[in-house]
Amino acid sequence: MHLSESDLKQLDEATINALDVEPLRVLTLILLDDLKEARDRLRQDPSNSSRPPGSQAPWAHSSGSDSPAPEDDEAEREPSSPADTPQGNTGKPAGKPGKRHGAPGYGRQVDLPIHEEIIHRPDACQCCGKPFPPDAPERGYTGRYELDVVAPGSGSPGLEIRHVKHLYQQRQCACGHWSRAEPGRGDKADDWQVELTEWHLAGPTLVALICALSLRLRVSRRGIQEFLADWLGVKLCIAAINQCLHEAGRAVEPVVERDILPLIREAELLHVDETGWKEHGVLLWLWVFTCAGATLFCIGRRSRGMLQKTLGEAFVGWLMSDGFWAYRDYD
Repeated sequence: MHLSESDLKQLDEATINALDVEPLRVLTLILLDDLKEARDRLRQDPSNSSRPPGSQAPWAHSSGSDSPAPEDDEAEREPSSPADTPQGNTGKPAGKPGKRHGAPGYGRQVDLPIHEEIIHRPDACQCCGKPFPPDAPERGYTGRYELDVVAPGSGSPGLEIRHVKHLYQQRQCACGHWSRAEPGRGDKADDWQVELTEWHLAGPTLVALICALSLRLRVSRRGIQEFLADWLGVKLCIAAINQCLHEAGRAVEPVVERDILPLIREAELLHVDETGWKEHGVLLWLWVFTCAGATLFCIGRRSRGMLQKTLGEAFVGWLMSDGFWAYRDYD
């Protein structure tokens, strides 16, 4: 989407009537592109995208669907069986999970010194497309903190934590529209449920360190949390560490396509196997392709299509497997 929620709230009939022909044409093309993307999103459902089955509208379920009907936000249901009653709360109705309304929240306490402050400004108006002059009116509207690992400036060995404060400004154009600079976001992908975004506490080098601890040294999420707190003074929750690993997996996908897949497809001897793998209660399969120069893990269906997506239509090397029928398409 090109226009944010803030941009749309500022657009009305008076604003559009006040635009000249060329800025109006630019805005029309932007709105047309956003409308097409919105229509594509509305047509997405669990059958044609990566959306989970629970995201389907109640009236779109088939009559024989096992999906439960959504409950009222404020209502509490009576347990119909002992299995429905939460452990340790026998005889009381089970309420909606999550934080109760009015309960105090918890946030990150910023106790590290700020090493640098970076101000982000929009370059052009989101409404008419004209670039901003240097003296355009501006004001701040949000900000974020970023922790990253850097080499010490003195050149001595070791690692240092750098704490950067990012401030995002909004600027006003001569047409009256306020445009905002926003953290970067990657394009949505049907094959991924994780989103790439700059709205993240951990910087890229810190994420790489977390991946090295998890994948190379086999340290658990809890162990990574203790290591960062004890040795670097960085406090991250388990969910943030898990998010770092998932986002890194999507970020390196181009490396897989460019460097690892050619080694797999051109291997003289390739070992392949698959095993059950559950994600959110859905049974998938973890595939492993390994040769002398590379190892590739894929998660998907146990099907011929999954195999051909990785190896292609033809594989000319030796394929070592357990005899699963899908492998027999290759000579």
